Amino acid sequence: MSTLESLMRLHNWNVDQARRRLSELYAEHQKLVQEGEQLEKDVAAEQSKSAEMEEGHFLYQNYVSSVLAKRESLEDSIHALEEQIEEAMDVARAAFREMKRVEVVQNHQLEEERQDALRKTQADLDEIAGVIYQRAQLN
Repeated sequence: MSTLESLMRLHNWNVDQARRRLSELYAEHQKLVQEGEQLEKDVAAEQSKSAEMEEGHFLYQNYVSSVLAKRESLEDSIHALEEQIEEAMDVARAAFREMKRVEVVQNHQLEEERQDALRKTQADLDEIAGVIYQRAQLN
C-alpha cells in the first residue's frame, strides 16, 4: 500500500468520525427540541387543568416557575449544543478538505503513472515499427 493510499484511508476515517460526531450532536439537538415541545404541551395541559380547579391557580404558579427554569435550562443546553455543532461542522469541513487534497494528489500521481505507461507503450510500438520498416527496406 502506498503512502498516499494510507493517507487517503486516514482522511476517510477522519471524515467518517466527523460525520458521526455531527450525527450524534444533531440527534441530541433534536431530542432537546422535542423535550422543549413536550414541555410546552405539558404547560398547556396543566393550564387547562388549573383553570378547572379553584385551588389549581396557586399550584399552577409553582408549576410555571419550575417550567420556566426548566425551559431556560433547555434553551441554554440547545444554544451550547448549537455551538458544538458549528465547531463539529468546522472540523468536518477541514477533514473533508484534507481528504480532497490527498485525493487530488493521488489522482495526479495515477495520471502521471498512466501517462508514463502510455509513453512507454508508444516507444515500444515505435521501435517495433522501426524494425519492421528496416526489414522492409532490406527486402
